Amino acid sequence: MKTKIVHVVYQFHPDMGYDSNLFARFAHPQLEVVILTSDNLDLWNVTAKDVQTADSRIEEQYGVEIIRLGSFKTGKKKAGVFMKGLNRKIEEINPEIVFYHGLESPTYAWSIIRQIGKRFITADTHTLFSQFKDVTFIGGIYLNLIFKPLIVNRLKKINAPMFYTALENKKVLQWFGFEENQIFDNEICTDVELFRKEEIQFKDFLPQTNFQGKVLLYTGKFDHFKQPDIILDAISTIEDQIDFPLDLVFVGPKNEEYQNRHFKRTFSNELIQIHLLGPAKNHELYQYYSAADIAVFPKQNTLSSLDAQACGLPVIMERDETNEERLKEGGLCYEPENVSDLGAQILKLLKDETLVKTLSENGRNYMHERYNYKKKMTDIQEMLLQQYLETQKA
Repeated sequence: MKTKIVHVVYQFHPDMGYDSNLFARFAHPQLEVVILTSDNLDLWNVTAKDVQTADSRIEEQYGVEIIRLGSFKTGKKKAGVFMKGLNRKIEEINPEIVFYHGLESPTYAWSIIRQIGKRFITADTHTLFSQFKDVTFIGGIYLNLIFKPLIVNRLKKINAPMFYTALENKKVLQWFGFEENQIFDNEICTDVELFRKEEIQFKDFLPQTNFQGKVLLYTGKFDHFKQPDIILDAISTIEDQIDFPLDLVFVGPKNEEYQNRHFKRTFSNELIQIHLLGPAKNHELYQYYSAADIAVFPKQNTLSSLDAQACGLPVIMERDETNEERLKEGGLCYEPENVSDLGAQILKLLKDETLVKTLSENGRNYMHERYNYKKKMTDIQEMLLQQYLETQKA
């Protein structure tokens, strides 16, 4: 008989590459997987109705169940989505293991408190220290007066396994108050079966495009957190050194207010062109990464940097501990807040084909060896299953 595990995640898109998707795809043969999420998909500018077909496809393809609860949202952050009747639904499903994705979200507070002692509880965090700069006064009260004393202390008492998804997250968990022996590795990885190198050009899968030169690619959200407009600022610093056609290709969900503010610009160098292509499905992105020449993700720690490298695409990101580790073999880092340095790194890759080839090959190998989701999911689920079974013997 299989052990039932519920993955609780406040927002879930069946075609995006988040942890719960990968746990579903690579489900342990002894686990019955249920994804319990909200009906809110504002992050991707779609509704639950829009993804019904995709939900059904995932369920049929991987033998999992997706349950969406009614919800309401507070604030602008995705962690502000609250699911109605969360505890009631968990009781109805009656799983042996509950995995909360995004431990520190107020979304889960009451549920975790209620479920401790009833089931085997585990959780991860995706929060970086920089994100605490945006915490509101109310958020600070929650963090210090509810989360740490009422949730962290109880999870410590039962020795619930906590997972970090980036190296900095481990320090965040320690700052929350968790002990070293309670913290485990669930670093964000890439699906190397999905993200693979193909010999392909943009016109092969996007016939309407007619790029003339090298392609610098950005994929992701258009907002003040990811700040893709920094790429345009960086290109301005090297504009007079671009003597070949250069297409700046931005792929992501439309944000008219942000794009109107930052992308209504042109370059005096007519060889440089800007293209806004709109969003692409996760399972199609390997084509973009295969066809481009370099990728730039100017802010934060995006998992797209791993997907791109798995396709042999060199990546440039802002220097921090997490990005340096992820780009160890397949990319370059620029100095924080230094747009001129970003421009210099971009120019280096655009003009040094030998370096690009080296980063492409080494980065792809590094992803297969160090950031392979299939291996990671297998190891974690095996560990959780064994720890749960041990608690049943006690």
